[in-house]
Amino acid sequence: MAIFRSRSALVALLVVFTMAISTQAIGADWKPYFENKGGVRFSIDTSSLVKVAPNIVRGWEKQEFDKEVPGIGIGHLWLIQVDCRLRVFEFKEIRPIKSTPALLLQIPDMMQMYAGSNYFGPNDLDEARYSAFCTTKH
Repeated sequence: MAIFRSRSALVALLVVFTMAISTQAIGADWKPYFENKGGVRFSIDTSSLVKVAPNIVRGWEKQEFDKEVPGIGIGHLWLIQVDCRLRVFEFKEIRPIKSTPALLLQIPDMMQMYAGSNYFGPNDLDEARYSAFCTTKH
């Protein structure tokens, strides 16, 4: 029973935190930079871009689906840190756009799945992401 209370408290905390992120996202300056063949739209919040070190930029990206996907939602906000010189990126935070307790509980698994550095590959999405983060004024 104590685990259930702890889990409920965790979900409540995540809902409050995500509402704060979502409120911040409403005032964001989202600029679309890519749409894949599956209809997923990628945007960058240019107002969130910050240079955290020479050649290293951090900012929010939105990946939004055409329609809600059961068990996944309508998309996610990703806090991404990019090393523009080394051409690598790392996901720092992930938040569902539309929060539900079930989606919030997926975040730790998603963070583990996408942990670590990722090289920008020779594909359209990665090139567009690199350009959005590394050539936009910060």
